[in-house]
Amino acid sequence: FEKYTKASFQESFLKSELDDALTLKAECMESSFFENIGKGQFKRHSMPIEAQFAPIYGIEVEDLNHDGLLDIILAGNSYATEASTGRYDAMSGLVLLNQGKFTFQSLKSAKTKFEANQDVKALVKIQVSSQNVYLVANNNSNLQAFAIKQKSNRAK
Repeated sequence: FEKYTKASFQESFLKSELDDALTLKAECMESSFFENIGKGQFKRHSMPIEAQFAPIYGIEVEDLNHDGLLDIILAGNSYATEASTGRYDAMSGLVLLNQGKFTFQSLKSAKTKFEANQDVKALVKIQVSSQNVYLVANNNSNLQAFAIKQKSNRAK
């Protein structure tokens, strides 16, 4: 495996395999969101560094602290990687509180109790007795359910 991990792309294939191959190029590998600026135009914004720690497989958007700004809930990780690279499992569930002007405060799972730290493949919000519950589907493991509680920032 060591020789394979050090081989260039061209060295990994026969010339005949590459001659007719469709080559695609990824320009941006970071987790981002897009702002609709109108007239069919969108602007890309990078998510905070904590959202770059692992692949994201679930996103929910909601005003968690009732301040009129949409917050982001993320879940991810991938255990299905090449043996040489190891798991992509640094995501433990992440809540991004919207601070306005496309900036976010990252809240750790220890504070929010949203601990989606397995091989997450989906995140969905359901309502149970007028409370939002977030279901996390994990590959080869149990379904998890979380209620994320935040203090209201709304002026009284």
